[in-house]
Amino acid sequence: MPERDLEIEIRGGAQLERIIKALKEVGDGGLARELKSGLRKAARPMVPKVRKAIGQIPSNHDGTLRREMKAATRVQFRAAGTQAGITLRVDGRKMPSGKKSLPAYMEGSKPRWRHPVYGNPNVWRQQPSRRFFAPVVAEFGAEIQHDMNAIAESIAKRL
Repeated sequence: MPERDLEIEIRGGAQLERIIKALKEVGDGGLARELKSGLRKAARPMVPKVRKAIGQIPSNHDGTLRREMKAATRVQFRAAGTQAGITLRVDGRKMPSGKKSLPAYMEGSKPRWRHPVYGNPNVWRQQPSRRFFAPVVAEFGAEIQHDMNAIAESIAKRL
């Protein structure tokens, strides 16, 4: 996992890529599109749940970091290569400059989070992590996996 991203991936990797290619080769791009759409749809319900968990992180300020993290939360689908699959992530690349690694610090996947106290660059403070991602994903991971398998089986039956 890249340092700046938090993600869970449900992948078939090379198998998923081969399935999509095979569907296109037999001339059924419609089934390939349906598979991709179904997989995205199965993972999409976790996005608002992760965003809600982000919104519940305590803050002593205006909540800008929480808003930025919510905006960076998304589902991504890749149909090719070893990275083929569905990824749910709080994407550090979508965070403002200077904050790209903060989702990983907040989740606790980076060891410690220190920052200067606002208005005083000589005083630094250690910030505790607030796990928001892994608990939500763990709670719904099996359900999402079941939905994705059902989509794949439905399409396989029609071939």
